[in-house]
Amino acid sequence: KILEELFMFEALSVRKGILNQINKITEPAEKLQTYIRLANKYLDQNPFIVSVLHDESGFFAPFLKDKPHVIETGIEEIFVNILKEGVEKGVFRKMDEKVVGQCIFLLFKGLTYGRNSPAHPFGLNQTNEFVNFIINGVIIK
Repeated sequence: KILEELFMFEALSVRKGILNQINKITEPAEKLQTYIRLANKYLDQNPFIVSVLHDESGFFAPFLKDKPHVIETGIEEIFVNILKEGVEKGVFRKMDEKVVGQCIFLLFKGLTYGRNSPAHPFGLNQTNEFVNFIINGVIIK
């Protein structure tokens, strides 16, 4: 129970901190880029959270139940909300924000904590390429 509470406290405090930073940004493309960079930075600095989210062995499952899924849903929701804002402001192309948000989340997950290759960390160049790939896929040209 304590592990579950600690995990949720840590994850929710980080979510709040990231939202406080990105909600100050009015331009959706910049907000999306900043969110990706901040979330990636957070994951780099918190190997415990990465271990829990990338729990292939199921070690944490008995202790945390559905909490990792709740965190992932929260990450995905932020992507969806930024996309909706961008479409509403006419900055992003028309799209099904939920589908595109899920796609971005799955790519983000696969390139960050979904990897199990510490020999190939998600560095600055990969982050820049990922951000460029996503922005070019959603922005109106």
